[in-house]
Formats: sequence, C-alpha cells, structure tokens
Amino acid sequence: MTLKGARVIDSRAYSRGMVIMFKRQWTLLFSAAIVFSSCTNDATLRQKADELAHKYIITDGHVDIPYRLEENMEDVSVRTERGDFDYVRAKEGGLDAPFMS
Repeated sequence: MTLKGARVIDSRAYSRGMVIMFKRQWTLLFSAAIVFSSCTNDATLRQKADELAHKYIITDGHVDIPYRLEENMEDVSVRTERGDFDYVRAKEGGLDAPFMS
C-alpha cells in the first residue's frame, strides 16, 4: 500500500492499464492548466479550450438523461431549454462518449 494524498491506496486493486489511464488523464489536465495559464483573455481561453476539446476524446460517465426524462419526456437530439445535456450542446462542446447513469 502507498500513501497518496490523504488516502491509502492498495496498488493491487488497480490494473496496469487503469494506472496508465490515470497518469495520462493527470498529464493532460496538468498540460491544459499550463496552456490555459498563458491565455490572457476570455476569447483566447475559450478558443484554446474549444481546440483541446475537439482534439482529444472526451467522455462523460454520468449523463442524467434517464432520470430527467422520467419526469418530463423531451427530445434531447435538439437543443433543449432545461437540463445539462442535449446532443447539440454535447457535440459543440466536443463530447465523444456519453454514458447514461
């Protein structure tokens, strides 16, 4: 076991692939922080974020559509007035792989 932050992690619980995936995600996050820190205004920052969002694969592991549609059925393949997800905004934002929760 190793101490990481305030948590104790049993290194045997994670496969080698998962460890590599975590390292890549943190590397990407750190790289994005460095890139964004060099942006001086909102337009530059938005342009850089949009460029990165469409360059890399983005997954969302917690799309709440089933619960939202249970209350009020609506077409999420078009831009919607309520909720945090619809297909149009997802594609504009660079989402590649949504997973329903």
